[in-house]
Amino acid sequence: MERRDSLRVLAGALLALPAAGWAAGNSEPAGGALVVVARDDSPIAALDALQIHKAYLGLDVAVDGGNLQPLINDTQAPLHEAFLQHVVGSSELNFRRRLLLLTLQHGRPAPLAFESEDALLRTLLSNPYAITYMWLSRVRLLPRLRVVKVLWQQ
Repeated sequence: MERRDSLRVLAGALLALPAAGWAAGNSEPAGGALVVVARDDSPIAALDALQIHKAYLGLDVAVDGGNLQPLINDTQAPLHEAFLQHVVGSSELNFRRRLLLLTLQHGRPAPLAFESEDALLRTLLSNPYAITYMWLSRVRLLPRLRVVKVLWQQ
């Protein structure tokens, strides 16, 4: 009987972990959205999911006279997990392997990854063809950014 109760408590705690992770820090609130953004004066009017997918896998994607420069937003774990699920469609390990293969076989550099939001924003704002992903609620608080694609919405 005691073991069964322990298992129930453990199962309940494990089920609560994702909800706790999404509620912590700068995580998007319920009803939020994962979006791709560019600087507000970027020539990128809109992107489709395939263009974004290819860009983050290290392939050249020409848009309005320039190649996209995808920037990986590693500032918070739930955001990066949502990116892997809704943009790349693979695990972190498979994503990194794919990028390493492109670098080794074709000499293509992997997209830059940022753990600091300030550094991410500086790089994003310095290039009109740079894109990154963030929660819509965060974009609304930041000047000079424009949403170019909604990737996922609750």
